[in-house]
Amino acid sequence: MNSNQFIKEMRNIIIETTTYCNRRCYYCPNYTVGRKNKLMKRSTFYKIINDLKIHSFQGSIEPTGYGEPLTDPRLEEFIAYMRKNLPNSNIRIVTNGDFFTIEKFLLLKYLGVNYFIISSHIGNPPSAAIKTMNIIKKNNPDLLNVVYVKDVGKLIKNRDFHNRCGLVALEITKRDKCLYSPIKQMNIDVDGNVLFCCHDYLAKHVFGNVCNKDLYKIWNSKKYIKFRESIDNGRLPYKMCKICTGKEKTMI
Repeated sequence: MNSNQFIKEMRNIIIETTTYCNRRCYYCPNYTVGRKNKLMKRSTFYKIINDLKIHSFQGSIEPTGYGEPLTDPRLEEFIAYMRKNLPNSNIRIVTNGDFFTIEKFLLLKYLGVNYFIISSHIGNPPSAAIKTMNIIKKNNPDLLNVVYVKDVGKLIKNRDFHNRCGLVALEITKRDKCLYSPIKQMNIDVDGNVLFCCHDYLAKHVFGNVCNKDLYKIWNSKKYIKFRESIDNGRLPYKMCKICTGKEKTMI
């Protein structure tokens, strides 16, 4: 596989810059399991972006994970670096909305964020997010097109959420095929480990570490290729996959 093929295959990358979240939701491993609060090393983040630049990456990047990205004091710096070095990439922020002020929105939008996804956990979005969206609607309604609200509470109510590979106990719809398509997505945790899935909260299955290996070489490793082929063929290679409910739904 050459570098161009690698870029065509890997269309989305999730980078966990922080493990800290100000919330403790009962349907999140941060509540049911927990990890120490930690920031990704700057050198690790820059290494990831530099690797992507070398391979002319033009897919989507999400500086997110199980932490709340808007609490990372370096987020603006990271966004600016991503936009400078990956001008054709789509940068997305997934946030709980608690710190989604109009000032934060305008700054991140100016620095290069293309899209904001607000996870609404209990009914309506948090007051900060509602206030910001009302200001946008009043002054520049076209900008609302870059803000999307995901109603997590409704998904849970409709049994259409996921149990994070068995780390969260929820009554949800049985699923038989992976929905999260790790075939085209790379998930990197706060320590630089490339995980098999965004739900691998405890880093049980790691394909390599970006600190000491090029992203292309990790993606093209035999172990990683075999895993993606298994998922692509409808096989669930790990025990975590078999108990996870984040798969294509088949009604019970």
